[in-house]
Amino acid sequence: MRLTYLGGTATTRDLLTDISSRRAVARGQAGWSIGVLAALAADLLWLGLSGSTLAGCSGPGRDNGSDVTAKVVDGRYVPSSVTTDHLLAATFSLEFSDIASSPYREAILALATTTSVISGVGDGTFGPDNAVLRKQFAKMIVAAMGIAVTEEDWQDSNPPFTDLGPDDPNSLYPHDYIAVAKVYNLTSGKTPTTFAPNANITRAQMVTMVVRAAQNSGITLRAVGTDYVGPFRGYSDPTHGANLHLADYNGLLEGLRASGDASVWTAGNATRGEAAQVLWNLIRRMGTG
Repeated sequence: MRLTYLGGTATTRDLLTDISSRRAVARGQAGWSIGVLAALAADLLWLGLSGSTLAGCSGPGRDNGSDVTAKVVDGRYVPSSVTTDHLLAATFSLEFSDIASSPYREAILALATTTSVISGVGDGTFGPDNAVLRKQFAKMIVAAMGIAVTEEDWQDSNPPFTDLGPDDPNSLYPHDYIAVAKVYNLTSGKTPTTFAPNANITRAQMVTMVVRAAQNSGITLRAVGTDYVGPFRGYSDPTHGANLHLADYNGLLEGLRASGDASVWTAGNATRGEAAQVLWNLIRRMGTG
């Protein structure tokens, strides 16, 4: 398999070596972003790569004879053509022992192997059904956007929220990530002065933050049309209703397994598997606009 990109041609091994090195500094490199790299890497992984590695992923060890042509337009990865006799699923050397039956397995593996947004919980497990704390999701979504975070982002003398206590100067988490999330309007807190960092994030809150991240990342979100007949069409929560409609209409909730009454489901706690799915959807959109 060969891939034409950035005006040149490279083998998949060369390309992924290049991506792997660029990924660490993607934010400061002209023409590339973490969304571009993640989208490109994911597309190649699903095609099945011969003898290639990227952040713990390995191809099946044989070429499927496909040719991929791509270009970067205004800093975005744009696939031009894909021709192949058959697609081969990539074999991941990174695997979690508890996700085989999870509907979010592919998103979990893609996110964990091509980004640093989310990882396992230890002992070779991911915890796909575990709840997500609000401070944890703040870190995840800031990382998904590729925003740089420093110790200067949170100032104890002028904190954005009053319920986190003093900042640890030796750790960016959670204070500095939450401060960045506030600056980028990804969160407005539980109240104007509190964030509730140790509370579980609800699905509705998670989706609202993803919509705000999409808007801040230059993703074009189509206005919800009268043709919308999705599972949340009757959900009219004044804070999150419009965002649920917008996210669902624009594919940001693709792959989520919503069930039962929409008001009850959205008020429930988001899981790590669900977070992985929506963040992977977001990153993929960041790579394609």
